[in-house]
Amino acid sequence: TKRFSPPTLSPGGTTTLIITLQNPNTTPFTGVNVTDNLPAPLVVAGTATSTCVPPGTVSTTTNSVTLTGGTIPAGSITTPGTCTISVPVTAPAGSAPGPVTNTIPAGGLTTDQGVGNLTPANGTVNISGTDLTGIKSFSPSSIPAGGNSRLRLDFFAPSDTDLTNFTLTDNLPASVVVSNSTPAAVTGCGPAAVLNAPTGATPISLTNGLIPATQRCRVD
Repeated sequence: TKRFSPPTLSPGGTTTLIITLQNPNTTPFTGVNVTDNLPAPLVVAGTATSTCVPPGTVSTTTNSVTLTGGTIPAGSITTPGTCTISVPVTAPAGSAPGPVTNTIPAGGLTTDQGVGNLTPANGTVNISGTDLTGIKSFSPSSIPAGGNSRLRLDFFAPSDTDLTNFTLTDNLPASVVVSNSTPAAVTGCGPAAVLNAPTGATPISLTNGLIPATQRCRVD
């Protein structure tokens, strides 16, 4: 079986593809080989892990994850032995919205015992049609040399996806620096968010942010 967690993916975000292999026999399956080829626009976004090893190995390419020489532990008809393969995947920014189904075809899994999957294993992820949006403003929008304006950055999460590990860097234009005439503030960006905007700086950065679905992160 296979599934995506979470089942909805914003373009540029990540989800985890989880493949579960089951063994209803009272002896282990060994020499387990399987390759899962990701359909466009999905691509691998990190390191794959597996509980089906040792002695096998799990590896990835840009568009696939492969288990070689793995083991599925023994089990029974009522309580199969299981192991899992997990890999983070993403859809690039600008990917078309809609469902994307990932399939391991029947016979795609092989073992030393000569048995494999008799039916396809399917998993579907829904690519969200709403991406991260942002608004930037200065108040007032015009100042004399030596004057102060308040920069505001608002970022809104998609309606169906929490944005984790949210980071941003805003490089101020020439002759503009952080004055901190009133203290910089960050709201709605998660309890662990760190804003770096020291007096005299030209870049402003936020790290370790969290924006829940539909919510706003504001930097002032």
